[in-house]
Amino acid sequence: MDATVVDFDDNRVDLIVKEEDISVMHILQHELLKNNKIEFAGAVIRHDLMKECEMRILTKTGNPLDALIESTKTAHEYVKNLAQLIKKVE
Repeated sequence: MDATVVDFDDNRVDLIVKEEDISVMHILQHELLKNNKIEFAGAVIRHDLMKECEMRILTKTGNPLDALIESTKTAHEYVKNLAQLIKKVE
């Protein structure tokens, strides 16, 4: 995965993410929107033939990059717990 910040200010960040499926961005979007400090979080595929997604995060308060990092940690913990549950069933 290759992520680049293309625009950033106090309450907004725009990212371009290359070589990743849009579903990863949708997971992060879902986690971000659980946070009551987030005004908007969205992800789109920039072009169907290129593996390139764009994500925008707007916050009501707080740093949008901090919110992204926290949501990434939450999503990672969820997937880790899911993997442990699956291993128990095997």
